[in-house]
Amino acid sequence: MFFTTSVVLLVLLVPFCSGNFHTRRISSETALLKLVCSRQPIVALVGDDVILPCRLDPVVSADSMTVVWTRPGLDPKYIHVHQDGQLLNRSQNLSYYFRTRVFVDELTYGNVSVSIFKARVSDEGQYWCSIPSIQKEASVQLIVGSVSAPVVEVTSSNRGKMVLQCESAGWFTVTIEQTPTQIHSETWS
Repeated sequence: MFFTTSVVLLVLLVPFCSGNFHTRRISSETALLKLVCSRQPIVALVGDDVILPCRLDPVVSADSMTVVWTRPGLDPKYIHVHQDGQLLNRSQNLSYYFRTRVFVDELTYGNVSVSIFKARVSDEGQYWCSIPSIQKEASVQLIVGSVSAPVVEVTSSNRGKMVLQCESAGWFTVTIEQTPTQIHSETWS
């Protein structure tokens, strides 16, 4: 009787001591993870600092994970590679040199977003975030626009109303009507 109980106990403990059991458990956890980027395009103006949002869902720390941001069509395609707490700039595309960062303090909360500083028209395009250790990737679209200085002029004045026309290349024309008393009260009150 004692021998039978010992054999059963030994068989039950083997999966917990085996390396394969631990590996299967991590694989099943990572299978549930998703890498989620914005479904809507991110819009920025030339010169803006822009965030390309991306996160792990459910929230899992990405502190020890390698986070790779790429943009297809570039050579090299890497705009930011974060590994072991630092940027690996030796593989970074030169046009993004000193213009990107991840939020290191937020990696613990699964935030793997990247910032691009001083957006350029040439930055427009599709970006991919990937985490190789969990074999997940997601993409986000960046649209970068530029505008000219606005030109405002009075186009007409009728019965105490002024019509101002504002024009700017790359945008649209806006017409605003206000009476002089509204302008005065907004300006001086």
